Amino acid sequence: MPIVAPRTPTETIIAQIWCAVLGLDEIGVDDDFLELGGHSLQASQIVVRVLDQFQVELPLVLLFEAATVARMAERLLYSQLAQLSPDKVDELLGDLEALSEAEVRQELTRLGSDHR
Repeated sequence: MPIVAPRTPTETIIAQIWCAVLGLDEIGVDDDFLELGGHSLQASQIVVRVLDQFQVELPLVLLFEAATVARMAERLLYSQLAQLSPDKVDELLGDLEALSEAEVRQELTRLGSDHR
């Protein structure tokens, strides 16, 4: 099965963390943590590094339930959103609605290049 490269800045950072902890050169976003040889000590290291990078604490069991980079990135996003106050969510949604399609594409391109 071909490796699916990270598609977002979050997936890129998580994949880099996994590579470092697992001692691999490359990881696809759909590769399974356990199938890559991951174990509980490495899962603990990944969770700590994700906390350091994103300031979001994820449960250790996440690496056994959502055992791919893509699923971990998704759960991380949900955790980040859950920490926002309703007022902050409304503010962010208003900011997004005010952007043109071209501005959104430009910002996504910038974000992607910032994490490569």
